[in-house]
Amino acid sequence: MGNDGGTIAKRQDILSLHSYGKHGENDRIQIAHDDECSDLTTCALSSTPLYGPTTSIIVSDYKGKLYDKSKVLKYMLERDSSKYDSVDTRGGEDKKMSSPFSHLRSLRDIIDVHISWKDNLYGAVPDIQCPITKESNSNTVYAYLRPCGCIISFKILEGLVKHFGEKDNKSDSLQNEIDCPNCGEMFCFKYDVVLLNPRDVPERTEFNERSFNYLQELKLTHSKKPMKNKKKKKDKSKADDASKSRKRSYKTDETTDLTKKTKL
Repeated sequence: MGNDGGTIAKRQDILSLHSYGKHGENDRIQIAHDDECSDLTTCALSSTPLYGPTTSIIVSDYKGKLYDKSKVLKYMLERDSSKYDSVDTRGGEDKKMSSPFSHLRSLRDIIDVHISWKDNLYGAVPDIQCPITKESNSNTVYAYLRPCGCIISFKILEGLVKHFGEKDNKSDSLQNEIDCPNCGEMFCFKYDVVLLNPRDVPERTEFNERSFNYLQELKLTHSKKPMKNKKKKKDKSKADDASKSRKRSYKTDETTDLTKKTKL
């Protein structure tokens, strides 16, 4: 202003600075949505595309991650090797690490899911599309049903639970069995709904953990197959040990009797 080389701030400059933070926040939110959409189209284990003419069967776990089934089966066969469960440390030695996929132990831990793809006009990567609402925007939260594997907009499922709960005048509508709006198979909202959660969003993680824990209380696995009864194996092992002990005792008694007869 006073020939000191300074610059006069105009109103437009002030307004642009004021709105900069807002635009930046919106940009960050959009980037997060775009990243999630990208993760929904790739295998969580191998990062290979889940779409295309030669795509194999797609599966998911109780955490809501999507996988190429062939990659998961390969992992299950090799899960004891250092390739997945250890890393090379600075000392040149392998150190055992807990794998984020250690819960994938058998076919009981995965479910085949069915995805409707929609071509993206702005890129080669397609978007997941709800088969009911036909929406495929980045803000949509998707979920799949354990009994049938259909992937649907979570809003639709919430709306169905609310509708039938009010219609039947039931206090705990989450326990109701409802028809899948896509294929008609029955499901229970309380333990049959899994939210797709490639980015580990806390609210979705909590929802999926709660649903999975309820299944475990029912002695069921993620795929709703009965858990293996470890107690029976332990009881059988104890019975075998007891049988061996009796046999050893019988042989000892026989040896003692023979010794006595020999002395006589």
